Amino acid sequence: MPFWIHRTASFLFGKGNPIIKSNIYNRFKRKGGGMLKFILIGATAMLSGIILFGMTWIATAIYSTGYGRFAEALSAIGYFPLFISIILALTGICFFVMGFNKHLEGK
Repeated sequence: MPFWIHRTASFLFGKGNPIIKSNIYNRFKRKGGGMLKFILIGATAMLSGIILFGMTWIATAIYSTGYGRFAEALSAIGYFPLFISIILALTGICFFVMGFNKHLEGK
């Protein structure tokens, strides 16, 4: 693993970041292991998927004013952003489930 990735990960999730060194983080760290990491990754993936999904629909709605039909505008923009947003949201949900399972195992 490259040095900068290890250093960034240890800063964000470990010893060097004073923001995360709160009482809540220490409580989760003791009980659930890496549960907070899974929840943060899940929240980021879900939020990214939701934002991408919404932006795709807004772009299609704006673009359909010139085309006349919503389905034609959606096919002109492409279905790729919709698929990526759905995959991101499902991945986020999976990470949430893994994080909460780790939390329940620690109790």
